[in-house]
Amino acid sequence: MTDTDRGFQRYMHIERLGNEEVDGIEDGTVLVFPKIDGTNSSIWVHNGVTYAGSRKRVLTVGSDNAGFNAWVFGDDPAATACRSLVQSNGVRLYGEWLVPHTFKGYRDDAWRRFWVFDVAVDRTREKDHERSVEFLSYDEYQPMLEAYGVDYISPLKVVTNGTREDFDTLLEQNHFLLPDGDGVGEGIVLKRYGYENRYGRTTWAKIVRQAFKEAHVREMGAPRLERASLVEASIVDATVTRELVEKTMAKIALQRDATGWRSEFIPQLLGTMFHEVVVEELWEQLKKHRNPVIDFKRLQREVVKATRLAVPDVF
Repeated sequence: MTDTDRGFQRYMHIERLGNEEVDGIEDGTVLVFPKIDGTNSSIWVHNGVTYAGSRKRVLTVGSDNAGFNAWVFGDDPAATACRSLVQSNGVRLYGEWLVPHTFKGYRDDAWRRFWVFDVAVDRTREKDHERSVEFLSYDEYQPMLEAYGVDYISPLKVVTNGTREDFDTLLEQNHFLLPDGDGVGEGIVLKRYGYENRYGRTTWAKIVRQAFKEAHVREMGAPRLERASLVEASIVDATVTRELVEKTMAKIALQRDATGWRSEFIPQLLGTMFHEVVVEELWEQLKKHRNPVIDFKRLQREVVKATRLAVPDVF
């Protein structure tokens, strides 16, 4: 049975504020939410069966992700509440399963909990009869989560017709799940319910703190490689950051149930980084470079080079 047969619906790719995919999202009433650094997960019911998923696939007993599937079907009261909610209301829960990734400064009581950030219902698109999801607004889903006692992420603020400066100010006010007075979180997510981009898709925007992205660069300096003016190199320069490499390393270690990074994971890291660039980042780069001809073998070589430079201590 495939993931599609089990009703899996992957969560959207959240775009950086300023990208064409979220052009104009700030024009209206926007709810600004904290962005936390866990692993993207989901819970839903399909044909009467409850499932748990990661960002990319259905989870099973023999193929878990950081213990999320085991938690969902265990006896934790919070997991029981999640199962009861989706079974009774026919909704999907999308959230962050909070396990250590790049940022490890959350409160002790925040870990290994499922923090819901979106709730959706299944829909079939009229134009092509494809299955998709429709996201409920915070005002619609918050009372439901509260009634069942499910953990969720609350908005920091509601902003109408905000500017980039407004959102940058809120970026520094994200103390969600942090010990009192101890630092600032990863970033923020902007949601305007009812918003569709020029391609007819509901897409949220994000801003990630520069301090988060460059935490290790301040300590070690930013390694650089001077390259010829190649479109493949330009794409990689814009997408392969130390932040992305370190988050990918953390995810791989979790998937492999390892207590830390091991050199044997390097081939998977390089393959996953290339996959991330092609699947998650390439569309925006194609628009930026006006649909160039891309040599994918060269692109892969550039990804490998940039990954090695981003974390030289690993290689």
